[in-house]
Amino acid sequence: MIGGIDAEGAIQASRVYAQVTGLPSTRPVHKALLFMDQWSVSSGLHPHRPLHAVALNDPAGTELYVSSVTGEVVRDTSALERGWNWLGANLHWIYPMQLRRHSSIWHWVVVVLSLAGLVSIVTGAVIGFVRLRLWKRYRANDRTPYRGTMKLHHILGLIFLVPLTTYMFSGLLSMNPWGGV
Repeated sequence: MIGGIDAEGAIQASRVYAQVTGLPSTRPVHKALLFMDQWSVSSGLHPHRPLHAVALNDPAGTELYVSSVTGEVVRDTSALERGWNWLGANLHWIYPMQLRRHSSIWHWVVVVLSLAGLVSIVTGAVIGFVRLRLWKRYRANDRTPYRGTMKLHHILGLIFLVPLTTYMFSGLLSMNPWGGV
């Protein structure tokens, strides 16, 4: 046993948690004692590590993370939440556990990708505005020299320029790359 709570204690804590929260649990199963996985990356869980992963074997595919230190359930996830989080948060924040466990590397990967995205946006904006003609139009009285999907890309790129730049810049600032805040 590592910490104060063993596997049987984690299963008992899971039964109590399921009963109190109204989750159906017939037979909780201890899956692993782990330091970190994809769903327990948060640094807020560090005081509770290692964590007991317990599957409730309910229709929702609920898995609980029980502190080996206090015995409390510190995280619960369902199969649906894990699926959406994989598509949402993990991709959005570049949050795979293999990278996230190395916080300094993850930090700089996000910073560098944000900077590269901003450079790409700025160069695209410059080219987009240079190629746009409001007065002396292109053939067929068109404002853009492009046709088909390239024309759509040109127009949509200019329309979404401000929201995309704000999104990318706020992502960069959220990493506080130069220690300003």
